[in-house]
Amino acid sequence: MSSYSMQRPNQELSAEEKEAKRELKKRLKRSVRRRKLEVRLQQAKTRKNKSLEEETRKALDRMDQESRSNGHDFGVGKVSDDPDRQGCGSVFFPAIEQIYHKLLQLVDSEENPSEKKSLQELKRIRNDESKTLLQNMTKGTQERVMFQNYAALRGYTRLKFNERAVLVADSLARVESLAKFSQSDVETSREQTVAGRLWEKLHQIRSLCSIGCGPGCDAVGVAVFLSKLKPRRNLERAVLFDWAMPDWSRIVHPLESLLLPLYIDSLETDSCNVLVDWSNEENEAARRLASDSRARSDQEISVDLFVTSYLLSETRERWHSFYDSLTDRAPAGTLFLFAEPTAWQLHTVIERCEKKMDFVWLDSSMHQPELQLLEGRVGPAVLLGIKRVESDTLPQKDCERFEASTR
Repeated sequence: MSSYSMQRPNQELSAEEKEAKRELKKRLKRSVRRRKLEVRLQQAKTRKNKSLEEETRKALDRMDQESRSNGHDFGVGKVSDDPDRQGCGSVFFPAIEQIYHKLLQLVDSEENPSEKKSLQELKRIRNDESKTLLQNMTKGTQERVMFQNYAALRGYTRLKFNERAVLVADSLARVESLAKFSQSDVETSREQTVAGRLWEKLHQIRSLCSIGCGPGCDAVGVAVFLSKLKPRRNLERAVLFDWAMPDWSRIVHPLESLLLPLYIDSLETDSCNVLVDWSNEENEAARRLASDSRARSDQEISVDLFVTSYLLSETRERWHSFYDSLTDRAPAGTLFLFAEPTAWQLHTVIERCEKKMDFVWLDSSMHQPELQLLEGRVGPAVLLGIKRVESDTLPQKDCERFEASTR
């Protein structure tokens, strides 16, 4: 089924195209169900819950039997197929969890000691406040005053820190799998060729900018990923931006003491507003930090990797001007990593930047081009792009195939 057919409304599709679209969505739903069972099995093993483990294995066996009888493929997004996983989780998780626990100890010591509440009561308050914040962020109805609630920020950190940091680290690690796959493939696609270039570029990263950084989990994910490369690498410089940075600084500043100098040599923070153009005077301080002392002006970007996660969906397409301007000004070879709950906004990123950037999907669809057309994924949708140079072209056949899979 063509990408053009996927973008057209159902009433414009032929009977065959509608059926093909339904089959793709069914395939995705089956993969999501299987992924949930695989995660449940991993959790049962970790908790040594034998009854749950046996029950989950039986459920997986039933799905496998159904798959064989109906000719279904459950390979999409399968946990055991992830190149960066060992045993019960990500290879990056132990280091990230260690940072997380130390961070909680530091931020907990900053809480108001005059509030004499039990630990259970504090946890309940944090949980309730963070859920309210998350619900508003999901709907795009968040307001600045909501981030002035420290209990909400502390609860958000507890709920999302490890998950988001691991997502970034695991996603970057998948580039190696895609690049190696391209070397063994007789007819290499443009996407796989781009992955080889991306993997080489990831080994050269010296600086990072996290936009919409929150508690700093994306930066931690990148730093821990680089620390596992051979030879081990430190980030020379990290810049963290957030609309509510004056509020998030109560979490980010303690985090800084845990990252320097073990993972990062230098870390700076400031506010940034993605609802206005990157060149807007409101983002002047952010532009200065995104350049370095050798730059002749704040218009010269000197960041190797920009990371944005769960921000495009929250800002509901009001990010266009900011990222159009940022990607225009970024020098050739700059990397942009995006992670969102669905591919909805990431398809828009591709449409707006396809003439100046190359992209690869680093989620459950990475080896399944036909599923890249859907908004849904088994887990979050992740996209990595690299700014092209003018001479950076590939054979016309590869260009046409890649554009057809992402248009």
